[in-house]
Amino acid sequence: MTTRKIPFIDIQSADHHEIGYAIGRALKEKIHEYWEWLWKLYELRSNASTLGDLAKETGLYINKYFPQYYQELAGIAEGAEIDLEKIALICDEEMIMHHLQARCTSIAISSGETVLLAHNEDWAPGYEDCLYVVRVRNDE
Repeated sequence: MTTRKIPFIDIQSADHHEIGYAIGRALKEKIHEYWEWLWKLYELRSNASTLGDLAKETGLYINKYFPQYYQELAGIAEGAEIDLEKIALICDEEMIMHHLQARCTSIAISSGETVLLAHNEDWAPGYEDCLYVVRVRNDE
């Protein structure tokens, strides 16, 4: 059995762009490797113009309804030195590639002023090296 080390990123900031930037810098190599692998799969299923339109549409929706997370994705792109549209397409992977399969689970638990957000990636083998844990503290 192979033991994998899951990256742990500890960030102290209340600014979503800074949070994303720290994630992007810490995972830059992994993000680029993942993008190269994912793009090969996308090329088999879709054409580039359709994917470009999807990336732009995804960005518009995220910015409209969740502008703070759009800033976080923009920070990831900047920190990883990769186009924001590629980050958007990474976010769209489940919809593009696996729309008929069971999907990941996201949860949020709130207790007082503390919020725990969690997301799993246990639905498909082969994604183990894409996992990471982020702890964000926005206390002064």
